[in-house]
Amino acid sequence: MPAQIYHLIAFLIATIVVIWTIPDVKKIGIKSGHLDKPGGRKVHQHPMVRLGGVSIFASTFISLLIVWWLGGFANMPPDKEWQIWGVILGGVGFFLIGVTDDLLNLSPLVRLLIQVIVAAGAWKAGVRIDFVTIATIGIVNLHWLSLPITVIWLVGMVNAINWIYGLDGLAAGVTGIASVVMLFVSLFMHQPAAALIAAALAGAALGFLRYNFNPAQIFMGDGASYFMGFTLAAVGVIGLVKVPAFTAVILPYLILAVPIVDMSAVILT
Repeated sequence: MPAQIYHLIAFLIATIVVIWTIPDVKKIGIKSGHLDKPGGRKVHQHPMVRLGGVSIFASTFISLLIVWWLGGFANMPPDKEWQIWGVILGGVGFFLIGVTDDLLNLSPLVRLLIQVIVAAGAWKAGVRIDFVTIATIGIVNLHWLSLPITVIWLVGMVNAINWIYGLDGLAAGVTGIASVVMLFVSLFMHQPAAALIAAALAGAALGFLRYNFNPAQIFMGDGASYFMGFTLAAVGVIGLVKVPAFTAVILPYLILAVPIVDMSAVILT
């Protein structure tokens, strides 16, 4: 089976699962009382379930597991396959942080500390920026700087996506578009592992828009925004930054320009 078929399967399965499960997640959220109530600066007029991220996470995870079961990882080198599992495990960690915050309202300092720990674990698993390519110099190995730079990139993108998810469809739309672009760029750069994750995330994010376009029927919550932010950042690391070309280094920043610029503007303000 051609490798590109697995990417299409990952995309379609993620899309179908997220659309199929959202109504049930919405019912569970209403019964359990996990609602985002209107008031203050919030623009919605009625209480909204904020656990839609459960479907986004589950659909991405399930689609990758099915592709693995179908043999989609078989032709990948062991290091590439391990990178996929590293991204998945890191995504699980950030999803759990977000869901815990949705349910218990963690303090900002506690959230940041746990985020750094999980990002460092992802670095240990191979999701790391080992070098950068500078146009006039060439490849520059980062050595001990690899850990802090990788952690800053991963944690930064997690919070960048989290900060834009308050508007209907914005975070899911930005993530879906960025994932599709990363899918095609990763395939062009011969990075099938990154492309596979991007395909699954694209399907989950774009499928979620079915229920998140204005007026939204459900919110994704911190669980999904953390998961999507980490996964986007991790795909950029394993699929683009690891390619020894200057254009590959700047591509993640161009693709993710919207959340990066928004986060920078908020910090400066």
